[in-house]
Amino acid sequence: PLTSDAKQYCTADGNKSFILPNVTSLQDSNALEIHLFVKMLAKVTLSFPSNILWNDLTKMSEITNGSVAEFVFTYIKTAEGGSWLGTVVPHK
Repeated sequence: PLTSDAKQYCTADGNKSFILPNVTSLQDSNALEIHLFVKMLAKVTLSFPSNILWNDLTKMSEITNGSVAEFVFTYIKTAEGGSWLGTVVPHK
């Protein structure tokens, strides 16, 4: 599982699943942002929770073996609770 730390790093060389932290309260802001940097060591399958609202997944195809993918997760607090937004940023 991921923590609420702003920047987190890992390597992937096979199938990998990620769990986002359960947000019960936000102290001084209405948003929490996590940057997950994943070094791709081989062709991998990454799994994320199904409730993430993804912004433009077309950049996933730019992630290749040996590259680093940055996944930015932003938790937005709403009147109904909140939701995670996800963005993919490939790095060469």
